[in-house]
Amino acid sequence: MSAQVKNMFDINEQLADDMIAQACIIYIMHVADRKEMKYGFEELHLWDYACQYWLVHARCIEEKQQASPLESLTKKILMDSSNSFLLWRRQYESNQTWGNEWRIGTALYYAAENGLEKTVENILMEKRDVNAQGGRYGNALQAAVQKGNKAVVKLLVENGADMGMHSRQLCRKAMKLLSSCWLKMVQM
Repeated sequence: MSAQVKNMFDINEQLADDMIAQACIIYIMHVADRKEMKYGFEELHLWDYACQYWLVHARCIEEKQQASPLESLTKKILMDSSNSFLLWRRQYESNQTWGNEWRIGTALYYAAENGLEKTVENILMEKRDVNAQGGRYGNALQAAVQKGNKAVVKLLVENGADMGMHSRQLCRKAMKLLSSCWLKMVQM
């Protein structure tokens, strides 16, 4: 396959991820803005997909570092007190099949868990609590560590995230991720 054809498909994939992520967020916000619902969420055929997968498509765009309206939509949906955030995270968490009960996480937690580095950076610039508790893993740093999101771990630690991990295994994993980040920087 020629380089030109390959590049065309790469661009189309980026465009698809961008448009799908935007459509999912807009759909979630639209549902959240409806004053009354005549039907339950099971009648909203795209609801489950939108809630589960907008993060996947958004991460693909962040990794490519493409400028997009997606950044402002992501910022809107990840406002901790917004109705769309509250509704989205309830659906997102309900689809997880973990047996334990935990306090639902903050916007920073979900951005960190899903490796949205630019979004984490934007949230941290708003001076939100980097050590807020909640979510399956306990807080944003622990979620990023568990998911192996090196750049996010580094960002959180640089912005005051508490390294007092609840388990030695988790602490070792965090140190390993951080040391590999620093090693790459030294090698540059």
